[in-house]
Amino acid sequence: MCMAAFLVSLLGSTAAPTTMAVADRVSPASLELEQRTQPWCPRNCAVAVPFVARYRKGSERLVFVGVRHAFDAADPTMRAVAAGFAGTHPGLVIVEGFPTAMGENPAPLVEEARHYGQPDAGQFDRGESMYAASLH
Repeated sequence: MCMAAFLVSLLGSTAAPTTMAVADRVSPASLELEQRTQPWCPRNCAVAVPFVARYRKGSERLVFVGVRHAFDAADPTMRAVAAGFAGTHPGLVIVEGFPTAMGENPAPLVEEARHYGQPDAGQFDRGESMYAASLH
C-alpha cells in the first residue's frame, strides 16, 4: 500500500526553540515503539484506509494524515487531508516525497500548489500533496 504522509504542526512558526528534558526526547525507532504509537489501522493495514491522527503535549499539537496517493477531488484521500486541516491554522506543513535539498517553501512547488483546483491544473497539481500545500 502506498501512503502519502502529511505532518501538520500547529506550533506557530514564530515559536521559540525549546530544549526537551531527556525523558521527552524522541525515542529511537523500534518495532515496539511503532506498535505503541501507530494509529489504529483496520485489518492490520491490509486495506488502504486514509486516517488522521492527532497528538497533543501541553500546548503543542501535531496532526498526521496518512493517505494513499490520489488525484481526484472526490477521493477519500482528499477528505482525509481536509479533515486534518479542519479547525487548524498550521504553522508548518510537511509533505512527503520532495527532496530536502529543495529547501523550505521551494518556489516551483509553491507555484504548483497555486494551480490546485484550477481548470489548467495538471495531474500532479491535482494530487493530495498539492492539495495539502494549497491549504497552508
